[in-house]
Amino acid sequence: MKKHITLDRIIDDISTCMAFKKELTQELLFSFMKKFIADNGSFFDAKKTKSYKAMRSRLNELWQYREWEDMSSEQAFLYGQLFGCVRLCEYREQSHQDIAWTNYLLSKYEDSKLFYIVKRNPGIRHKDLAQEIGLTAGRLSQMMDEEDTKDLIVSRVMGREKHYFLGAKGEELLQKLEAQKREAEKGKDSLFPIRRGI
Repeated sequence: MKKHITLDRIIDDISTCMAFKKELTQELLFSFMKKFIADNGSFFDAKKTKSYKAMRSRLNELWQYREWEDMSSEQAFLYGQLFGCVRLCEYREQSHQDIAWTNYLLSKYEDSKLFYIVKRNPGIRHKDLAQEIGLTAGRLSQMMDEEDTKDLIVSRVMGREKHYFLGAKGEELLQKLEAQKREAEKGKDSLFPIRRGI
C-alpha cells in the first residue's frame, strides 16, 4: 500500500533540494503541482505554514540572484515550472480577494450618494459634503477615516478647510455602481415592458 504524502512533506523535500543543491525531480514537482493546485484548498492551507514561506523565500532568491543560470537546462526548467505554479496560485488567490473586496464595497456603498456628490463637486468642503449627505461633520470624519474609504476618496487640506476628491479607485467603484444601477434598471424594464399601440 502506497503511503500518503502530505503537501508539507513535499514542500520540505523541495526546500531540501534547494538548500543542498540537490536535483529537483519531475516526480517531486508533479506531486507538488497535483497537491498544490488540484486538492481543494491546499494552497490556502499551505500558505500559512513556515515550510511554504521558507520555500517561497528561497525561490525568490533563486530568481532574484539568477542562480538558475548555474543550473542545467533541465533543472532551470523544473524550477521555472515550480516558480510559475506558485505565482499562478498566488495570482489566482489575489484575484479572488480583489473580487470579494469589490463586491463588499459595492454592497456597502450601493445606496450611498457620497461618490456621486464628490464626483460632481471635486474639492467639495467637508462641511458642505456632510450637509449634502445628511450627516454631521463628526460622522463624516469617522466615515472618511474608515480603512476602505481612504483609497476611494482623497482629502486635501487647503487653508483651514478639508476638501475631498475622488481617487482613482473611487472612480472605478463609481463606474461599477453605475453599471450595477443600469443592470437593475434593465431588469425592471424587462419585468414591465412598455406596451405599444394600445
